[in-house]
Amino acid sequence: MTWGLLAVMAVMLLLLYRWRWRDYALVRRPAAVRDEEGGADALPRVSIVVPYGDGQGELVAAALPEFLMLDYPDFEVIATNCSTDREAADAISRLCVRHRRLRATGIPSTMRDKGQAWLGVTLGVRAAYGEWVAILPPDARPASPDVLRRMVQTALRDGLDVVQAYVNFVDEGTRLSRRAIYARLLRQLTRLRAARRGAPIGSELVGVLMRKEFFLAHCHAPRVLREPFGALDLMLDGQPEPGKLRPMLSPETTILQPLPPRALLSGLRHVERRLRRRRTFRARLFLLRSRSTHLLLWLHLLSGCAYVGLRTWETLLAQAYTTSRLLPDALFPLLFLAALLLPALLLRRSCRRLGERSFGLYPYFADLFARPVGTL
Repeated sequence: MTWGLLAVMAVMLLLLYRWRWRDYALVRRPAAVRDEEGGADALPRVSIVVPYGDGQGELVAAALPEFLMLDYPDFEVIATNCSTDREAADAISRLCVRHRRLRATGIPSTMRDKGQAWLGVTLGVRAAYGEWVAILPPDARPASPDVLRRMVQTALRDGLDVVQAYVNFVDEGTRLSRRAIYARLLRQLTRLRAARRGAPIGSELVGVLMRKEFFLAHCHAPRVLREPFGALDLMLDGQPEPGKLRPMLSPETTILQPLPPRALLSGLRHVERRLRRRRTFRARLFLLRSRSTHLLLWLHLLSGCAYVGLRTWETLLAQAYTTSRLLPDALFPLLFLAALLLPALLLRRSCRRLGERSFGLYPYFADLFARPVGTL
């Protein structure tokens, strides 16, 4: 019986590594990206679409000058007005006069109740002059001025249709920020694993670079239009050909956003759960397997508790410790510590390469007490 419990713990560890923990070590050191032959003239034109809504007038006015300072030879910034704030639109228009690379467009007033964010992105892409488009909300801040150059060069070198930057929240040192950063990091690691296996399962509406023709070919799919708050995620769910989508997780391609309020984070989790019903079967299966960590950890823990109880009962009955049980008793703490330490060590290396703080033993307890059913 004791050997059976140890076997269950070992099998749970293997499944945890196979289905979840090996994703923690996916972040590699970024390869040096060389300029294409011909230098800057060989790089295509890129249009950066910046959709903004109500209450974001001052935010977008502060963000646009930073976007215009990106280290890229040929790009434009298109500010898309998705709000009813006329003062914000006037302020953007004045900026357009001073900056030749900045243009402005907006949603007609008769269409401002039909999924403003996605409609604003679509109109911005249609107005783009570049053959590549990047989507950046006004609260996004690239960590490096050459993030756009690196993403474009990688896309051209490897023949990609979609490139996703590493996006996360600013670390405020609070428990809320740690939980939000950890959850967002795991989502992107899962997407990286799916993309490498040739089964992309979506992307965020932040820091994504794609061919304009690819976006226009898929942005009007029925299931995309029915879910405007996760439209890009659904659009890229299984659409790109294998090997045509790549998340780039590196400090050089990092984009940071301020931590939203707790209520907004809860709303984002609700949107993710709602998107689960509209995903492809392969994506749901992949995500369900990734979210099985909760159940596997509990099976591992309960098997360990049963082993301790059974061995204690056997020792009390025999009123002596038998040396024949020395081997299984030595294996038990190794199997228990492996579940506690292995995810922490694997994720620590990825966090170092991304410039994130180490989570310590947090991954074990976060997955242990996470919801048993969910989506990423």
